[in-house]
Amino acid sequence: MSEKPNILVVDDKRENLLATNKILESLDVSVLTAESGKEALSLANANECALVLLDVFMPGMDGFETAERLRDNQTTRHVPIIFLTASHLEDGYVFMGYESGAVDYLIKPVDTVVLRSKVAVFVELYKQRKELDKKAELEQALERLNRTRDDLEKTVSELTNVNAALDRFAYVASHDLKEPLRNILCMSDLLLEESSEQLSAESRSYCDSMRASAKRMDQLISGLLDYSKVYNHPFVFADVDLNAIVDSVVQDLDPLMRSHKVRLAVERLPVVRGDPSQLRQLFLKLLSNSLKYARRGVDAYVRVYSHEGDNVEIVVEDNGVGFEQRFSKTIFEPFRRLHTKNEYEGVGMGLPICQKIVERHEGTIEARGYPNSGSTFIVRLPLPRLTQTLANGEIQQCK
Repeated sequence: MSEKPNILVVDDKRENLLATNKILESLDVSVLTAESGKEALSLANANECALVLLDVFMPGMDGFETAERLRDNQTTRHVPIIFLTASHLEDGYVFMGYESGAVDYLIKPVDTVVLRSKVAVFVELYKQRKELDKKAELEQALERLNRTRDDLEKTVSELTNVNAALDRFAYVASHDLKEPLRNILCMSDLLLEESSEQLSAESRSYCDSMRASAKRMDQLISGLLDYSKVYNHPFVFADVDLNAIVDSVVQDLDPLMRSHKVRLAVERLPVVRGDPSQLRQLFLKLLSNSLKYARRGVDAYVRVYSHEGDNVEIVVEDNGVGFEQRFSKTIFEPFRRLHTKNEYEGVGMGLPICQKIVERHEGTIEARGYPNSGSTFIVRLPLPRLTQTLANGEIQQCK
């Protein structure tokens, strides 16, 4: 509820203050009273006023001086003043009053209807001015918001262009690095095949180390290429049955699953909108991750299921080695590994690629780890949108 406008009444006689207050009680205003100019200045400075009704002749600081001080104060200089006087003023006093900041004069005893009407007019003007001030503030805030939005859009566009350029650079650089790396591997193979007998045991060891390092580098470059391909790959948007996707992945992993004696439980999965090849890559890497980090001596168990709410959640959980929850963000960083290459093969690019694929589908991926108990990966994707055909043949999407 908005506060009532303040009307400041200044008079050295209490009976006049009470009478004026009585006249104004029918208006939706709050009446402040002062019995001296000094008290009036204090009240006006502490309270925003719509109007001041000011007695001219008061002991000490009279109405003229009070009005001048109100006008000289930055806080109160624009508050309108109506002088109240017990007699007609000479022209000189009238001029002095207007010079002091008065907008009108009323002669005591004041006509009740006239006073109430004048006060009502100034109150309405005050309300309109406040509305205009509020509107101006809103327009300024909107203008600032628009400038901020424009700056943000520009920044996002620049970052998008930079990221795209970095992805293209990573793709081209990784692709070009493959060729000399293949030459190193080929030459080392030829060296071992044709000159093995001429090489000392130490030299053969050097060659083996060189080949192992080259293969390791090839894996790193391949991971970087796969990572950059997520955005460089043309995005084909379609309805994707995740049951068919996971079935296809399971067929590819069947030999590995048999060797690990994996028990796999796949529940009914939804249809989502996305790129079929990238979603297949997503589940291939998530399921491969579960197989790779299976605990030794324990029959591996992997479960894939889903449920819907504000979005589609697909969950892949296993009973593998797991990880500490404090690493739940770290594992999505490129080339970051929680284990040495001697413990588990890989270069640390599988989960970062999964995250990129999910983000490209406007979703999120969350990891939950339980040391020596397993891990859970939750993929959240937008709900698929229904489509309807309009009268003009256009397709409209709706939730």
